[in-house]
Amino acid sequence: MLLLISLLPLTWAQTPSPAKPGTIDADGNLIWRNGQGRYALQRQGTWQVSPLSTPGTNNDRVPSANAVEKAAMTKTLDALSALFQATPESHNMVGYWMNEARHYYSFARNTVPPGIAIERYPLYYHAAFFPFYLEEVLRNGKYVLQGPGETESISFQFNTLPGNLGRPVILKETLPNEHVQEIYLRPRTASPYHGFPVYEGQDMVLARPGKDLWSPVPLGRALRLALPLLEKDAATAQQRLDTLKKKNEETQSPAYAEQMRAHLEKYSGQFRTADPKKWQLREAGMLRELEYNRDKAAKEANPQRDADGLWYWTPLDALEQAKQAAAAVTPETAKQPACFLPVPKGRDQGRYSLRGDILPHGADAACEPLVTGNSSYFDLTRPRSEPQLLIVHSIGRCGKVENGQLTPRWKPKPGEVAHGCARHPTFWEQLDWSAVGALVGARPQ
Repeated sequence: MLLLISLLPLTWAQTPSPAKPGTIDADGNLIWRNGQGRYALQRQGTWQVSPLSTPGTNNDRVPSANAVEKAAMTKTLDALSALFQATPESHNMVGYWMNEARHYYSFARNTVPPGIAIERYPLYYHAAFFPFYLEEVLRNGKYVLQGPGETESISFQFNTLPGNLGRPVILKETLPNEHVQEIYLRPRTASPYHGFPVYEGQDMVLARPGKDLWSPVPLGRALRLALPLLEKDAATAQQRLDTLKKKNEETQSPAYAEQMRAHLEKYSGQFRTADPKKWQLREAGMLRELEYNRDKAAKEANPQRDADGLWYWTPLDALEQAKQAAAAVTPETAKQPACFLPVPKGRDQGRYSLRGDILPHGADAACEPLVTGNSSYFDLTRPRSEPQLLIVHSIGRCGKVENGQLTPRWKPKPGEVAHGCARHPTFWEQLDWSAVGALVGARPQ
Protein backbone atom coordinates (compact mmCIF):
# COMPACT_ATOMS: atom_id res chain seq x y z
CA MET A 1 0.00 0.00 0.00
CA LEU A 2 1.39 3.39 -0.96
CA LEU A 3 2.02 6.06 1.64
CA LEU A 4 0.73 9.38 0.35
CA ILE A 5 2.03 11.87 2.88
CA SER A 6 2.41 15.59 2.42
CA LEU A 7 5.02 17.70 4.09
CA LEU A 8 2.46 19.63 6.14
CA PRO A 9 1.73 16.93 8.74
CA LEU A 10 5.46 16.38 9.15
CA THR A 11 6.04 20.00 10.14
CA TRP A 12 5.95 19.56 13.86
CA ALA A 13 7.81 21.36 16.61
CA GLN A 14 9.83 20.02 19.50
CA THR A 15 11.55 21.77 22.39
CA PRO A 16 15.33 21.53 22.10
CA SER A 17 17.14 19.08 24.35
CA PRO A 18 20.39 20.34 25.85
CA ALA A 19 23.41 19.43 23.71
CA LYS A 20 26.48 21.20 22.46
CA PRO A 21 26.79 22.18 18.77
CA GLY A 22 28.48 19.48 16.72
CA THR A 23 27.54 16.71 19.16
CA ILE A 24 24.82 14.06 19.28
CA ASP A 25 22.17 14.53 21.97
CA ALA A 26 20.44 11.87 24.06
CA ASP A 27 17.76 11.34 21.38
CA GLY A 28 20.31 10.68 18.63
CA ASN A 29 20.11 14.09 16.99
CA LEU A 30 23.26 15.63 15.54
CA ILE A 31 23.25 19.32 16.49
CA TRP A 32 24.37 21.74 13.78
CA ARG A 33 27.70 23.39 14.43
CA ASN A 34 26.00 26.79 14.58
CA GLY A 35 23.40 25.42 17.01
CA GLN A 36 20.48 26.54 14.82
CA GLY A 37 19.30 23.11 13.69
CA ARG A 38 19.84 19.37 13.88
CA TYR A 39 19.81 16.12 11.92
CA ALA A 40 17.42 13.48 13.30
CA LEU A 41 19.73 10.52 12.87
CA GLN A 42 17.61 8.03 14.82
CA ARG A 43 14.11 8.99 13.73
CA GLN A 44 12.05 6.90 11.30
CA GLY A 45 11.39 8.67 8.01
CA THR A 46 8.34 8.48 5.76
CA TRP A 47 7.66 7.94 2.07
CA GLN A 48 6.11 10.86 0.19
CA VAL A 49 4.66 10.48 -3.31
CA SER A 50 4.01 13.53 -5.46
CA PRO A 51 0.98 13.38 -7.79
CA LEU A 52 1.74 12.84 -11.48
CA SER A 53 2.20 16.20 -13.22
CA THR A 54 3.80 17.69 -16.31
CA PRO A 55 6.26 20.62 -16.25
CA GLY A 56 5.98 21.36 -19.97
CA THR A 57 3.62 23.26 -22.26
CA ASN A 58 1.70 21.85 -25.21
CA ASN A 59 2.60 24.41 -27.89
CA ASP A 60 3.09 22.72 -31.28
CA ARG A 61 3.09 19.36 -29.58
CA VAL A 62 1.13 16.17 -29.99
CA PRO A 63 -1.99 15.82 -27.85
CA SER A 64 -1.07 15.65 -24.18
CA ALA A 65 -2.15 12.80 -21.93
CA ASN A 66 -5.87 12.51 -21.31
CA ALA A 67 -7.47 11.42 -18.05
CA VAL A 68 -7.45 7.72 -18.99
CA GLU A 69 -3.78 7.85 -19.96
CA LYS A 70 -2.84 9.71 -16.77
CA ALA A 71 -4.61 7.06 -14.73
CA ALA A 72 -2.76 4.30 -16.60
CA MET A 73 0.63 5.98 -16.08
CA THR A 74 -0.18 6.48 -12.39
CA LYS A 75 -1.05 2.78 -12.12
CA THR A 76 2.35 1.81 -13.55
CA LEU A 77 4.19 4.19 -11.22
CA ASP A 78 2.13 2.93 -8.28
CA ALA A 79 3.22 -0.61 -9.12
CA LEU A 80 6.87 0.47 -9.21
CA SER A 81 6.49 2.36 -5.94
CA ALA A 82 4.84 -0.66 -4.32
CA LEU A 83 7.89 -2.76 -5.20
CA PHE A 84 10.14 -0.17 -3.56
CA GLN A 85 7.94 0.03 -0.49
CA ALA A 86 7.92 -3.76 -0.17
CA THR A 87 11.66 -3.76 0.57
CA PRO A 88 12.87 -4.06 4.18
CA GLU A 89 14.73 -0.76 3.83
CA SER A 90 11.48 1.13 3.18
CA HIS A 91 10.42 0.18 6.73
CA ASN A 92 13.78 1.11 8.19
CA MET A 93 14.40 4.60 6.81
CA VAL A 94 16.15 5.84 9.93
CA GLY A 95 17.54 9.34 9.64
CA TYR A 96 16.05 10.08 6.23
CA TRP A 97 12.81 10.22 4.25
CA MET A 98 11.95 9.49 0.62
CA ASN A 99 10.41 11.90 -1.85
CA GLU A 100 9.08 10.19 -4.99
CA ALA A 101 8.47 12.79 -7.71
CA ARG A 102 6.41 11.84 -10.76
CA HIS A 103 6.27 13.63 -14.14
CA TYR A 104 5.11 13.02 -17.68
CA TYR A 105 5.95 14.95 -20.84
CA SER A 106 4.42 15.95 -24.17
CA PHE A 107 6.41 15.50 -27.35
CA ALA A 108 7.25 18.12 -29.93
CA ARG A 109 6.23 16.99 -33.40
CA ASN A 110 9.87 16.72 -34.52
CA THR A 111 10.81 14.42 -31.62
CA VAL A 112 11.03 11.39 -33.89
CA PRO A 113 12.17 10.94 -37.51
CA PRO A 114 9.69 11.34 -40.38
CA GLY A 115 7.43 8.40 -41.12
CA ILE A 116 6.66 7.58 -37.50
CA ALA A 117 3.15 8.33 -36.23
CA ILE A 118 4.04 10.74 -33.45
CA GLU A 119 0.40 10.79 -32.31
CA ARG A 120 0.80 7.09 -31.45
CA TYR A 121 4.26 7.42 -29.95
CA PRO A 122 4.42 6.28 -26.29
CA LEU A 123 4.18 8.86 -23.55
CA TYR A 124 7.37 9.47 -21.59
CA TYR A 125 7.01 9.50 -17.82
CA HIS A 126 9.19 8.80 -14.83
CA ALA A 127 9.49 8.50 -11.08
CA ALA A 128 12.51 10.14 -9.48
CA PHE A 129 13.53 9.02 -5.99
CA PHE A 130 15.05 11.58 -3.59
CA PRO A 131 16.30 10.24 -0.24
CA PHE A 132 16.57 13.38 1.92
CA TYR A 133 18.05 13.39 5.41
CA LEU A 134 15.73 14.38 8.25
CA GLU A 135 16.66 17.94 9.07
CA GLU A 136 15.13 20.37 11.54
CA VAL A 137 15.72 24.07 12.01
CA LEU A 138 15.38 26.00 15.26
CA ARG A 139 12.60 28.59 15.11
CA ASN A 140 11.29 30.56 18.11
CA GLY A 141 12.89 28.05 20.44
CA LYS A 142 11.33 25.02 18.72
CA TYR A 143 12.72 22.52 16.24
CA VAL A 144 10.68 22.49 13.01
CA LEU A 145 11.08 19.99 10.19
CA GLN A 146 12.96 21.49 7.25
CA GLY A 147 11.73 20.92 3.68
CA PRO A 148 13.70 19.14 0.92
CA GLY A 149 17.33 20.17 0.53
CA GLU A 150 19.85 18.78 -1.95
CA THR A 151 20.51 15.12 -2.67
CA GLU A 152 21.31 12.69 -5.51
CA SER A 153 18.15 11.46 -7.21
CA ILE A 154 17.78 8.34 -9.33
CA SER A 155 15.14 8.35 -12.06
CA PHE A 156 13.16 5.38 -13.37
CA GLN A 157 12.24 6.54 -16.89
CA PHE A 158 9.53 4.85 -18.94
CA ASN A 159 9.30 4.97 -22.74
CA THR A 160 12.34 7.03 -23.62
CA LEU A 161 15.12 5.67 -25.81
CA PRO A 162 18.53 5.67 -24.09
CA GLY A 163 20.32 7.75 -26.75
CA ASN A 164 24.12 7.89 -26.85
CA LEU A 165 24.61 7.36 -23.07
CA GLY A 166 27.72 9.54 -23.16
CA ARG A 167 29.31 7.97 -26.22
CA PRO A 168 30.82 10.41 -28.73
CA VAL A 169 28.43 11.86 -31.30
CA ILE A 170 30.17 11.47 -34.65
CA LEU A 171 27.62 12.77 -37.16
CA LYS A 172 24.33 14.67 -37.19
CA GLU A 173 21.60 15.07 -39.78
CA THR A 174 18.63 17.43 -39.84
CA LEU A 175 15.72 15.49 -41.34
CA PRO A 176 12.83 16.97 -43.35
CA ASN A 177 10.65 17.42 -40.25
CA GLU A 178 13.52 19.36 -38.56
CA HIS A 179 14.33 16.39 -36.35
CA VAL A 180 18.07 16.44 -35.63
CA GLN A 181 19.23 12.85 -35.55
CA GLU A 182 22.50 12.05 -33.81
CA ILE A 183 24.77 9.28 -35.01
CA TYR A 184 27.15 7.99 -32.38
CA LEU A 185 29.30 5.08 -31.26
CA ARG A 186 27.22 2.18 -29.99
CA PRO A 187 26.91 2.20 -26.17
CA ARG A 188 28.76 -0.63 -24.45
CA THR A 189 27.77 -2.92 -21.63
CA ALA A 190 30.39 -4.72 -19.55
CA SER A 191 28.46 -6.26 -16.67
CA PRO A 192 24.77 -6.80 -15.89
CA TYR A 193 23.12 -5.94 -12.59
CA HIS A 194 20.38 -8.25 -11.34
CA GLY A 195 20.30 -9.72 -14.84
CA PHE A 196 19.79 -6.47 -16.74
CA PRO A 197 22.49 -4.64 -18.75
CA VAL A 198 24.21 -1.53 -17.42
CA TYR A 199 25.55 0.59 -20.29
CA GLU A 200 28.74 2.62 -19.98
CA GLY A 201 28.76 1.80 -16.27
CA GLN A 202 25.90 4.26 -15.77
CA ASP A 203 22.39 3.49 -16.98
CA MET A 204 20.51 0.24 -16.43
CA VAL A 205 18.17 -0.71 -19.28
CA LEU A 206 15.17 -2.99 -18.98
CA ALA A 207 13.86 -3.72 -22.47
CA ARG A 208 11.65 -6.26 -24.18
CA PRO A 209 13.58 -9.05 -25.92
CA GLY A 210 13.73 -9.27 -29.68
CA LYS A 211 14.22 -5.63 -30.60
CA ASP A 212 17.41 -3.60 -30.56
CA LEU A 213 17.38 -0.16 -28.95
CA TRP A 214 19.80 1.11 -31.58
CA SER A 215 19.79 0.97 -35.37
CA PRO A 216 22.98 0.52 -37.40
CA VAL A 217 23.80 3.40 -39.72
CA PRO A 218 24.28 2.40 -43.38
CA LEU A 219 27.70 3.03 -44.90
CA GLY A 220 26.30 5.15 -47.73
CA ARG A 221 24.55 7.50 -45.34
CA ALA A 222 27.56 7.80 -43.02
CA LEU A 223 29.91 8.67 -45.90
CA ARG A 224 27.42 11.21 -47.26
CA LEU A 225 27.26 12.97 -43.89
CA ALA A 226 31.01 12.73 -43.34
CA LEU A 227 32.02 14.43 -46.60
CA PRO A 228 30.89 17.96 -45.61
CA LEU A 229 32.82 17.68 -42.35
CA LEU A 230 35.96 16.55 -44.16
CA GLU A 231 35.49 19.33 -46.70
CA LYS A 232 35.28 21.80 -43.83
CA ASP A 233 38.57 20.54 -42.38
CA ALA A 234 40.23 20.66 -45.80
CA ALA A 235 38.97 24.21 -46.32
CA THR A 236 40.33 25.21 -42.91
CA ALA A 237 43.73 23.78 -43.84
CA GLN A 238 43.69 25.62 -47.17
CA GLN A 239 42.76 28.90 -45.49
CA ARG A 240 45.65 28.47 -43.09
CA LEU A 241 48.00 27.75 -45.98
CA ASP A 242 46.77 30.83 -47.86
CA THR A 243 47.50 32.92 -44.78
CA LEU A 244 50.99 31.43 -44.48
CA LYS A 245 51.69 32.07 -48.16
CA LYS A 246 50.69 35.68 -47.77
CA LYS A 247 52.91 35.97 -44.72
CA ASN A 248 55.80 34.44 -46.67
CA GLU A 249 55.38 36.95 -49.49
CA GLU A 250 55.52 39.76 -46.97
CA THR A 251 58.53 38.27 -45.20
CA GLN A 252 60.49 37.80 -48.44
CA SER A 253 59.76 41.35 -49.63
CA PRO A 254 62.33 44.19 -49.51
CA ALA A 255 59.85 46.15 -47.40
CA TYR A 256 60.11 43.56 -44.62
CA ALA A 257 63.93 43.87 -44.56
CA GLU A 258 63.59 47.63 -44.55
CA GLN A 259 61.25 47.46 -41.56
CA MET A 260 63.75 45.35 -39.62
CA ARG A 261 66.55 47.74 -40.60
CA ALA A 262 64.45 50.73 -39.48
CA HIS A 263 63.78 49.04 -36.14
CA LEU A 264 67.51 48.45 -35.68
CA GLU A 265 68.33 52.07 -36.52
CA LYS A 266 65.65 53.37 -34.13
CA TYR A 267 66.80 51.44 -31.09
CA SER A 268 70.51 50.82 -31.77
CA GLY A 269 71.54 53.47 -34.34
CA GLN A 270 73.45 55.48 -31.73
CA PHE A 271 75.99 52.67 -31.47
CA ARG A 272 77.06 53.12 -35.08
CA THR A 273 79.46 55.89 -34.00
CA ALA A 274 79.41 55.55 -30.19
CA ASP A 275 80.35 51.86 -30.12
CA PRO A 276 81.01 50.45 -33.64
CA LYS A 277 81.72 46.95 -32.32
CA LYS A 278 78.36 46.76 -30.57
CA TRP A 279 76.71 48.10 -33.70
CA GLN A 280 78.29 45.35 -35.79
CA LEU A 281 77.08 42.69 -33.35
CA ARG A 282 73.52 44.01 -33.39
CA GLU A 283 73.47 44.40 -37.14
CA ALA A 284 74.70 40.82 -37.57
CA GLY A 285 71.98 39.65 -35.14
CA MET A 286 69.32 41.46 -37.17
CA LEU A 287 70.55 39.84 -40.39
CA ARG A 288 70.49 36.38 -38.79
CA GLU A 289 66.93 37.01 -37.56
CA LEU A 290 65.89 38.16 -41.03
CA GLU A 291 67.34 35.03 -42.58
CA TYR A 292 65.66 32.81 -39.95
CA ASN A 293 62.28 34.46 -40.39
CA ARG A 294 62.47 34.12 -44.16
CA ASP A 295 63.49 30.45 -44.00
CA LYS A 296 60.73 29.71 -41.51
CA ALA A 297 58.07 31.52 -43.53
CA ALA A 298 59.13 29.78 -46.72
CA LYS A 299 58.97 26.37 -45.06
CA GLU A 300 55.54 26.98 -43.52
CA ALA A 301 54.18 28.19 -46.85
CA ASN A 302 55.25 24.95 -48.52
CA PRO A 303 54.22 22.11 -46.17
CA GLN A 304 55.82 18.75 -46.87
CA ARG A 305 54.57 15.26 -46.08
CA ASP A 306 56.43 15.11 -42.80
CA ALA A 307 55.57 15.72 -39.16
CA ASP A 308 55.55 19.50 -39.66
CA GLY A 309 53.17 19.30 -42.61
CA LEU A 310 50.55 16.92 -41.19
CA TRP A 311 48.23 19.78 -40.32
CA TYR A 312 47.78 20.39 -44.06
CA TRP A 313 48.06 17.00 -45.73
CA THR A 314 46.10 14.94 -43.21
CA PRO A 315 42.70 16.62 -43.78
CA LEU A 316 43.27 16.78 -47.55
CA ASP A 317 44.17 13.10 -47.72
CA ALA A 318 41.19 12.18 -45.53
CA LEU A 319 38.84 14.04 -47.84
CA GLU A 320 40.29 12.41 -50.94
CA GLN A 321 40.06 8.93 -49.38
CA ALA A 322 36.46 9.54 -48.36
CA LYS A 323 35.57 10.73 -51.85
CA GLN A 324 37.09 7.59 -53.33
CA ALA A 325 35.26 5.41 -50.80
CA ALA A 326 31.95 7.15 -51.55
CA ALA A 327 32.47 6.77 -55.29
CA ALA A 328 33.17 3.05 -54.88
CA VAL A 329 29.97 2.41 -52.91
CA THR A 330 27.43 0.27 -54.74
CA PRO A 331 23.71 0.03 -53.92
CA GLU A 332 24.49 -3.17 -52.04
CA THR A 333 27.51 -1.95 -50.05
CA ALA A 334 25.72 1.32 -49.25
CA LYS A 335 23.36 -0.68 -47.04
CA GLN A 336 26.16 -2.29 -45.04
CA PRO A 337 26.54 -1.09 -41.43
CA ALA A 338 29.18 1.58 -40.97
CA CYS A 339 31.77 1.93 -38.25
CA PHE A 340 34.10 4.67 -37.05
CA LEU A 341 37.86 4.24 -36.70
CA PRO A 342 39.49 7.02 -34.65
CA VAL A 343 42.66 8.51 -36.06
CA PRO A 344 45.67 7.77 -33.81
CA LYS A 345 47.04 10.69 -31.84
CA GLY A 346 49.74 12.43 -33.77
CA ARG A 347 47.94 11.64 -37.02
CA ASP A 348 44.85 13.69 -36.24
CA GLN A 349 46.30 17.13 -36.96
CA GLY A 350 43.84 19.23 -38.91
CA ARG A 351 41.02 16.73 -38.27
CA TYR A 352 38.82 19.01 -36.20
CA SER A 353 35.34 18.13 -37.44
CA LEU A 354 35.77 14.39 -37.88
CA ARG A 355 38.63 12.77 -36.00
CA GLY A 356 38.35 9.40 -37.64
CA ASP A 357 37.41 7.45 -40.75
CA ILE A 358 34.11 5.92 -41.86
CA LEU A 359 34.58 2.27 -42.82
CA PRO A 360 32.39 -0.78 -43.44
CA HIS A 361 31.64 -2.62 -40.21
CA GLY A 362 34.30 -5.26 -39.57
CA ALA A 363 37.00 -3.54 -41.63
CA ASP A 364 39.15 -3.08 -38.53
CA ALA A 365 38.99 -4.57 -35.05
CA ALA A 366 39.16 -1.09 -33.53
CA CYS A 367 36.38 0.27 -35.74
CA GLU A 368 33.28 0.84 -33.57
CA PRO A 369 29.73 0.49 -34.91
CA LEU A 370 27.84 3.69 -35.74
CA VAL A 371 24.23 3.70 -34.57
CA THR A 372 21.27 5.91 -33.94
CA GLY A 373 18.23 5.45 -31.75
CA ASN A 374 15.78 2.81 -33.00
CA SER A 375 12.47 4.68 -32.98
CA SER A 376 10.75 1.58 -34.33
CA TYR A 377 11.50 -0.21 -31.07
CA PHE A 378 8.11 0.86 -29.75
CA ASP A 379 4.91 -0.92 -30.71
CA LEU A 380 2.66 1.92 -31.87
CA THR A 381 -0.44 -0.29 -31.82
CA ARG A 382 -0.37 -0.29 -28.03
CA PRO A 383 -1.84 2.46 -25.83
CA ARG A 384 0.47 5.48 -25.50
CA SER A 385 0.55 5.09 -21.72
CA GLU A 386 1.61 1.43 -21.77
CA PRO A 387 5.17 0.97 -20.45
CA GLN A 388 7.43 -0.59 -23.07
CA LEU A 389 10.91 0.40 -21.91
CA LEU A 390 12.52 1.36 -18.60
CA ILE A 391 15.84 3.11 -18.03
CA VAL A 392 17.32 3.60 -14.57
CA HIS A 393 19.32 6.81 -14.68
CA SER A 394 21.87 6.53 -13.36
CA ILE A 395 23.05 3.63 -11.23
CA GLY A 396 26.68 4.52 -11.95
CA ARG A 397 26.25 7.77 -10.06
CA CYS A 398 26.01 5.81 -6.81
CA GLY A 399 28.08 2.72 -7.42
CA LYS A 400 30.32 0.69 -9.69
CA VAL A 401 28.97 -2.48 -11.29
CA GLU A 402 31.48 -5.29 -11.82
CA ASN A 403 30.83 -9.01 -12.29
CA GLY A 404 27.15 -8.49 -11.56
CA GLN A 405 27.82 -6.83 -8.22
CA LEU A 406 27.40 -3.21 -7.20
CA THR A 407 30.06 -1.56 -5.07
CA PRO A 408 28.51 1.56 -3.47
CA ARG A 409 30.48 4.77 -3.73
CA TRP A 410 29.27 5.88 -0.31
CA LYS A 411 28.86 3.55 2.66
CA PRO A 412 27.38 5.53 5.58
CA LYS A 413 29.01 5.27 8.97
CA PRO A 414 27.25 5.38 12.34
CA GLY A 415 26.53 8.97 13.35
CA GLU A 416 26.97 10.23 9.78
CA VAL A 417 24.35 12.34 8.01
CA ALA A 418 23.57 10.05 5.08
CA HIS A 419 21.29 10.64 2.11
CA GLY A 420 21.20 10.24 -1.69
CA CYS A 421 23.78 7.73 -2.89
CA ALA A 422 24.27 6.47 0.65
CA ARG A 423 20.67 5.20 0.55
CA HIS A 424 19.86 4.17 -3.02
CA PRO A 425 22.01 1.00 -3.26
CA THR A 426 20.29 -0.63 -0.27
CA PHE A 427 16.95 -0.40 -2.06
CA TRP A 428 18.42 -1.79 -5.28
CA GLU A 429 19.89 -4.79 -3.50
CA GLN A 430 16.49 -5.59 -1.96
CA LEU A 431 14.29 -4.71 -4.93
CA ASP A 432 12.50 -7.48 -6.88
CA TRP A 433 14.04 -6.66 -10.25
CA SER A 434 12.19 -9.47 -12.02
CA ALA A 435 8.94 -7.78 -11.03
CA VAL A 436 10.33 -4.40 -12.11
CA GLY A 437 11.26 -5.85 -15.49
CA ALA A 438 7.81 -7.39 -15.86
CA LEU A 439 6.33 -3.89 -15.89
CA VAL A 440 7.77 -3.45 -19.41
CA GLY A 441 7.92 -7.10 -20.48
CA ALA A 442 11.67 -7.41 -19.80
CA ARG A 443 13.25 -10.56 -18.40
CA PRO A 444 16.57 -10.80 -16.51
CA GLN A 445 19.28 -12.74 -18.33
